[in-house]
Amino acid sequence: MGHPEWATDERFKDWEHCQLHKQEIYPLIESYTKNYNKYELTKKLGEAGIPVGPVLDWHELENDPDLNKDGTLVKINQGGNRGEFKTVGMSFTMSNYKPTYKRAPDLGENNKEILSSLGYDPEQIEELVAKGVISKVEKPHNPRTKVIKD
Repeated sequence: MGHPEWATDERFKDWEHCQLHKQEIYPLIESYTKNYNKYELTKKLGEAGIPVGPVLDWHELENDPDLNKDGTLVKINQGGNRGEFKTVGMSFTMSNYKPTYKRAPDLGENNKEILSSLGYDPEQIEELVAKGVISKVEKPHNPRTKVIKD
């Protein structure tokens, strides 16, 4: 970073001191890092042995060839108007486990199962539908196209 004296500066000698003097060190670091884009800085710091990685926005993540190739990004078909989309899957692998990915339930799709597991009986659930508290839903559906209220 062009300031070897920072390595021996008492204010920055360890994590605790850096925390005590972070109002001083942040502008010093910023004056260096603002001269590079995130990829240049990642390369430069990585070559110096500093563990680092860029913060990526969704567009950068979605189009990263390595993340698409290694299975970090997965495609899920939600159906309806949403269709197929990419999302972040498991970013690491385990020898005896391969995750399965599926669509999220539509709005209200599993009301009956959830409310039943919470102790509601079928009559209480129907009463909530009748009062308009919850909707009676055909499964699966797309909330933009089909929600049935009794």
